[in-house]
Amino acid sequence: MILGCELKFAASCIALARIYEHGPYVMQNEAKAAEYYARGTELMTPEERQKFFSERIDRNKEDRFHHVEEVWKMQDEIDALRSFNLESEADRNILQIQGSNGSNNN
Repeated sequence: MILGCELKFAASCIALARIYEHGPYVMQNEAKAAEYYARGTELMTPEERQKFFSERIDRNKEDRFHHVEEVWKMQDEIDALRSFNLESEADRNILQIQGSNGSNNN
């Protein structure tokens, strides 16, 4: 891929940028990712560049939506746990009251 980028193949530069951005085979490096994205997009035609950025924007929107969904699910779980804890605490209080009322009757 490095050779492909050096030979001015935009796709190779973009592939390298993604590798450095996400780090599956190398240590993540945002500076190198940005460098390869810049090289790759400079080698693209205006139409290719527009398509690339449009796809990237769409992907970011999808990622954000999935993160929001995860947060909603987590919030639902937290609410359920809170509700359970409140109910459990109320039950314990009732048992304590019943227990202390029972001891007063003896």
